Amino acid sequence: MCAENPEEFDVKWNEFRQCYLVEDITFYTYMFDYYYPKREKWSKAWREVFWLITQVVDCAYRQSILQVFHGFEDVSLTKEEKKRHQTAYELDDDTAAEYISIVDAQKICVKSFKKENIYYEIAVREGVLHSCTCPDFYFNRILCKHIFLCNRVRDIPLHRVGISRSAQPVRPINETDNDKIEEIRLQELRKNIISKITSSVDMLNRTLLNMTPDQLEE
Repeated sequence: MCAENPEEFDVKWNEFRQCYLVEDITFYTYMFDYYYPKREKWSKAWREVFWLITQVVDCAYRQSILQVFHGFEDVSLTKEEKKRHQTAYELDDDTAAEYISIVDAQKICVKSFKKENIYYEIAVREGVLHSCTCPDFYFNRILCKHIFLCNRVRDIPLHRVGISRSAQPVRPINETDNDKIEEIRLQELRKNIISKITSSVDMLNRTLLNMTPDQLEE
């Protein structure tokens, strides 16, 4: 939806709404539920504002976004960690979410940025991202892009003080582990599909209830 500013976006969205509520209510419901809440991230109408925020705001403010909760101090990133952080935030929201798979309350799987069919495990301890099994985290002793991506997508605080590692590096998840991961992905996908169908049916029912007998006959 091409718009130069938020006001123009609102006008075009209303035109879109009036059209598709009649022509294709399922498609409209999908757009309203999934894309409309994120309009500031994908529409050009807000892109200039976003650029100003990310490019002009001083470093101290941006770093405050990374503040660690639960009593930890603010995260102070090294030069190399800033590169990893930037890489994690270059992905669009949908792609970033696809990289993440929740295994349980203490373990999150993150897809490798460079290698196919490779996943790394991020340990969650006491509500913070504690460690990653990727070589970058283990050998370089820095916060990796997988941890930054998980922090971004799942909004889980970072653990910066006293980074912990096992005595030996933990192997990355390979193809033999993918069945479980894919099963989790499919379960999440089914939940999303069922939720969207239910929402569409509810909206259709509300629309039908508001229609007159003459409109229904047409």
